[in-house]
Amino acid sequence: MSETNYLSGDDFVVEFLGYRFSFNQTDFEQRVNAAAVKLGLIEAGELEEDETGDLVELTAHGRIAEPRSELGDYLVRNWERLAVMGDESLVYWLRKLIFRGAWLDHRVKENLLEVAWDEHSSEFGYRDPRGGRALLELAPRLDSVWAAAPTCARPSFVITRPRGVRWMRPSWSRKGS
Repeated sequence: MSETNYLSGDDFVVEFLGYRFSFNQTDFEQRVNAAAVKLGLIEAGELEEDETGDLVELTAHGRIAEPRSELGDYLVRNWERLAVMGDESLVYWLRKLIFRGAWLDHRVKENLLEVAWDEHSSEFGYRDPRGGRALLELAPRLDSVWAAAPTCARPSFVITRPRGVRWMRPSWSRKGS
């Protein structure tokens, strides 16, 4: 396994499973939006700057202090229903998907994985370039876990982490905070 850590900038840092990944603002924002889409929190498409800011704040800090958008207001108002997905917190899943995406990108960059088209699933996937089996922990299909939870095309920040929502790994920090 490569000892090198993923680096696109120094605006955000994630530490998870012994890795330390650093992200620039744009990279982090794009990964947060992609994770929110994957979880079914928002629909695919371009978010407004304030909506993205709310999702970034939620992911980086575990809460939305002051919602800037309708999405942020929605998340705050509906936090009790949205906070936990299965056995983990929404914030945990956002962070885990961001880490996973960066981890996969880094492994592709280091020639430890290759991107390949899977005819059976009609999706891109990953494979071991040496012919071995690429063991990947895929994000769970959350449709069934979270089917009853409402979704919104424009979620927002969360004021406080509700009682009972665990602060899970990975740990996050914003440079200068």
